[in-house]
Amino acid sequence: KAELLVGIHISPEEFSAMTNEQFLAKIESTMQSLLPLYALSNR
Repeated sequence: KAELLVGIHISPEEFSAMTNEQFLAKIESTMQSLLPLYALSNR
């Protein structure tokens, strides 16, 4: 079992200019960058 705590830093200025799609893309790219770590911890 793997448990990951993920933090995504977005400044208030960046966040206020983001669309919902851009916000979801930011989350998705962060999660994809963690896939190798998840694979290692889930052996």
